[in-house]
Amino acid sequence: MAITTPPSIAALPTPPDPADRATFNARAYPWSAALGAFSTQLSAVATNVYDNAGEAQAAAEAAAASAASAVNAPGTSATSTTSLTVGTGSKTLTIQTGKAFAVGQFVVVANTSAPGNYMSGQITAHNSGTGSLTINATSIGGTGTLAAWVVALGVSPTSGGATLTGAEILENKTVKGATFTDGYTEEVATSAASGAAYTVDLANGSIVDLTLTANCTLTFPAVAPGKSFVLYLSQDATGGRTVTWPASVAQPGGTPPTLTTTANKTDRFVLTALRTKWTLAEAGKNYTL
Repeated sequence: MAITTPPSIAALPTPPDPADRATFNARAYPWSAALGAFSTQLSAVATNVYDNAGEAQAAAEAAAASAASAVNAPGTSATSTTSLTVGTGSKTLTIQTGKAFAVGQFVVVANTSAPGNYMSGQITAHNSGTGSLTINATSIGGTGTLAAWVVALGVSPTSGGATLTGAEILENKTVKGATFTDGYTEEVATSAASGAAYTVDLANGSIVDLTLTANCTLTFPAVAPGKSFVLYLSQDATGGRTVTWPASVAQPGGTPPTLTTTANKTDRFVLTALRTKWTLAEAGKNYTL
């Protein structure tokens, strides 16, 4: 049944007026005779209004059910307004109820307006009744604290190889059994003026190209076993510069190496962190670069 137009009601004749005795009888009969049809028509209108109201209610309920179905389908995509800071580790957010996510699935949680801000990882807990969803985020992009997310199924990072094109940044990742078919390039940190003190910062590069412009005291990063860097020490146009090595450096035989002090000459050293020291090895002297 659909909503229909109500039937019409015929107008009643002029009713009799007790104050007008001259026309009372003439008006009374047609008016009373019309009351039967009027009552039938009024009843039909009331029935139509009731039926239409029922149809409207049914349509509203169907629309609500359809909206709920749209929210819950598909069962493996959702949205959330939980405030989260982009980062790795356990992240809990509230999504729509009735979703079909399962513990162990990999999902991506991305900001709705800026998808470059995202977290991906494996579901560790999900309550479809409350909408609580917890993931262990192991891969992220972007930064910030945001409160508008879309959640969708992702791909296990170990499910297969990936081809990266363009400039890609892999941060805090472990490369296992990798093959570099076209070689690789290390970052070079260059300083043309050491001054009297210089601090090596490996965040700037693992090949340190330092020109000595004064007798210089060196400071190295904290020892982290397994890390290494190459240090080039070049004399400036004056020459005769010396260095004081950090106490964290273990030198062969306990004796500091003798630098080439000729102007514009370069010595090369390799430092590798082991146990509590940076082990120093001379790797070439008196270069002209």
